[in-house]
Amino acid sequence: MSSQTPTHTELKNALPESNPNEASFKGYHKRIFDYLYGLNNDEVVTTDEIIDNAIDKGPKSSVSKGSKETRIREVQIYDPSLSEKIINKCPPGEVLLLKAKNRTGLSINSDTLNDIQEECMAVADDAKERYYDYLLDKYETEATSELGIKLQGTLDADTVEDLLEEFAFIVADELPDRIESMSNSVVGCGGTANELIGVTVLEDVGLQKGAKSNGGDFTRIGGNTNEDIIVYCNNGDDLEVEVKSSKARERTPRAIAEMNDPTAIFAFFDDASEVRSQIISGTSMGSAWPENSVAAYVKPKTIEEVKDLDNQKSDGRSIHSEDHPDTGKLYLRANNRFAEDMKHYHNNGEIPDLSAGHHTKYI
Repeated sequence: MSSQTPTHTELKNALPESNPNEASFKGYHKRIFDYLYGLNNDEVVTTDEIIDNAIDKGPKSSVSKGSKETRIREVQIYDPSLSEKIINKCPPGEVLLLKAKNRTGLSINSDTLNDIQEECMAVADDAKERYYDYLLDKYETEATSELGIKLQGTLDADTVEDLLEEFAFIVADELPDRIESMSNSVVGCGGTANELIGVTVLEDVGLQKGAKSNGGDFTRIGGNTNEDIIVYCNNGDDLEVEVKSSKARERTPRAIAEMNDPTAIFAFFDDASEVRSQIISGTSMGSAWPENSVAAYVKPKTIEEVKDLDNQKSDGRSIHSEDHPDTGKLYLRANNRFAEDMKHYHNNGEIPDLSAGHHTKYI
């Protein structure tokens, strides 16, 4: 990507789903591009600095901060290299995927989806580490400036004590909020990446994304809704899919309970104990998964670990091989099977039969 501000037409063509109009381009995107491309090679900034120095100097100063941050994300999607300039946020999900593919040399399909997702999280972790290093340097500078200290030569004990006290004060005052903000950014961007992996593997097996009225086979909803993907059915009910990341947490049972039947879970869960427990009894926020979903797609190695727990537990349950009580079909499935199963559902209105132990071919 050229380090040159694109035209409105170039941006529209690159971001068809956002489809920014001329006023948006001039008020947001052009200003952000001009500002970021004008920075020195090793210079980094925060989103607040972009807002203050670019957007708020133009006609969009009065709009919400959320709208401004959305435009900053769109600029990074157009030119992923600009994510290196923005220090306080995780790269957008689209950029995480691109970086993951470049690092691994893999394309996204049903065989590689877990490798790609893990690399996305590694990219996000790198962004967090980079930001925390930046903050510690920043706080050190602020502490020495506040006390009028120059870090050169040997400092006496009293000066060191004063410096450490000031540094600790700044860190205690600012760092928790900064960590929470970055963590929330990672969750949001990682969630987008997971949804896009789901979309890509569906397209890889020949399903077309789009509105049902326009002949689409599935659509991505995303955002704050529970149903992240809806797979249309040619002769039955559409299937709503909840996309989840590495941890099920308390909310998963509630999320699928609030969705329309039928429902499925497509996830990258890595905690076998959590998966097994929630399939059996749910959480305080909702009932057992099979009560509100026809299948749960998770990492194949997680299924193998669930199998190990089945053998260790004394409850007599064999969660890795149990069928759904209503459909009579295997409930816990390798997420590598998600796309093919959804293609089958689209054509037949039900997920296909599958044998326990199928997950081992993907490990």
